[in-house]
Amino acid sequence: MGTNDEHERHRIPVTDRRVSSTRREPGEGEPSPVSEATETPDLDAANEIEELREKNNQLLYQLSDQQDKLKRMTREHTKEIAAANKALIAGLLPVLDNFDRAIAHTEEPSGLEIVRNELLRVLQDEGLEEIPAEGLPFDYHVHDAMASHEDPGVTEEVVAEVSLKGYRLKDEVLRHAKVVVARPVSDDGSNEQQAEG
Repeated sequence: MGTNDEHERHRIPVTDRRVSSTRREPGEGEPSPVSEATETPDLDAANEIEELREKNNQLLYQLSDQQDKLKRMTREHTKEIAAANKALIAGLLPVLDNFDRAIAHTEEPSGLEIVRNELLRVLQDEGLEEIPAEGLPFDYHVHDAMASHEDPGVTEEVVAEVSLKGYRLKDEVLRHAKVVVARPVSDDGSNEQQAEG
């Protein structure tokens, strides 16, 4: 009997251990399946959100880069068109000059004037305008002095004659006006004139 009692005592604790290992409370060793189930989805969601943020940032960067390229291409294209337009109009200025010369030496220039005015109107629509010159103060920004002479009737340098018209294209000087400048009489000149008189 003593042996059976001992055997019974040893068997109960073994059974108790099995029961206690299957019924272990959360936090007493390995984490419970319930806690793992609740923590894993949170980590997965956080990782997915972070990945989406990175993808979104990459897409925004690519979009910004494409917009910058488009703006740069548009600017370059606009410059190319403006340069071609400028070259074309500059090439037509001698044609306009020849019309003016022909009209000046023709007794009945009505037909030539019509064609000349039509050409000028087309060029003006593109931004061409004549630079005022005759009778105005000399301005080296828009006038090119081909010759000059003293004139007692002026107190400053004035454009006395226009040899070749100047033109501006959209606020940019396309061709300076070729002019003859009348300048005030210098002190030396006036003294010489008085001495000669």
